[in-house]
Amino acid sequence: MSPGRLASHRAPGGARALACILFAASLAGCSRGAAPARLRYVLHHSIKTYGDCTRGRDQCTRIELRWPVIAAAPTPAGADSINAFIRSRLFQSYDGSTALANEDSVTAGFIEVYRAFASSAPGGPSTPWQFERRIEPLGDTLGVASLAVTEEAFLGGAHPNSTTLFANFDITSGRILTRSDLLLDSGREQLDRIGERAFRRVRKLAPDADLNAAGFWFEGGRFKLNENFAVTTTGMLFFFNPYEIGPYSFGATSLSLPWSEVMPLIRTDGLLAGRRGR
Repeated sequence: MSPGRLASHRAPGGARALACILFAASLAGCSRGAAPARLRYVLHHSIKTYGDCTRGRDQCTRIELRWPVIAAAPTPAGADSINAFIRSRLFQSYDGSTALANEDSVTAGFIEVYRAFASSAPGGPSTPWQFERRIEPLGDTLGVASLAVTEEAFLGGAHPNSTTLFANFDITSGRILTRSDLLLDSGREQLDRIGERAFRRVRKLAPDADLNAAGFWFEGGRFKLNENFAVTTTGMLFFFNPYEIGPYSFGATSLSLPWSEVMPLIRTDGLLAGRRGR
């Protein structure tokens, strides 16, 4: 395809759509042996390009979207709520400034912005842009469904950028869950201590090393978990994006806190209470 030509592809719910079934981890003893809850979903994929992609995907401007559509959940309310969240994130313009009508508006808008920018650049077209937005189910654990919304972009700057944000749902009611819905507020300091041990292990820091002297940006040099968490079969997953707690060169930090350590901090009246019964 010659430069300046547009190409697009949208994978429908047929050959390129993958029908998936997510099973919750039984966690050996949740809810008195009741069967784990299930979500069924179909993955969709849309790509639009501009320029000559025959020389490699990084040689043309490209936008790629990947997202699930929930086909079934324990209740219609759960499916409707999660699908509404997915659409609200998927149908944002590439820079998050505008709510658009559908995925085609997102991809076409990105290409048009690039074309306008390239045509105004002195000396001809600029470096191709790349943008990918992925909305991915992480699992369904004890009635909590977690999604990851990831965006990776290169818009001609010094380096690409990426962000990953988690969202957690009660799959029966569809309500978005906060950390306080699942864990005791009184246990926040203890959870931070668990998180700090994991952080120092991942970042290869000594137990007594000064965090800010090591280049991180924690207020007062004191480690604190953020609110960007997901519920997984193995525990609580926390994620710090680039620039959030340190310079870009430090990259992202992912921390997995095992259930064996988090269990005492679970709310007895929350969805994860079955875990405490083990």
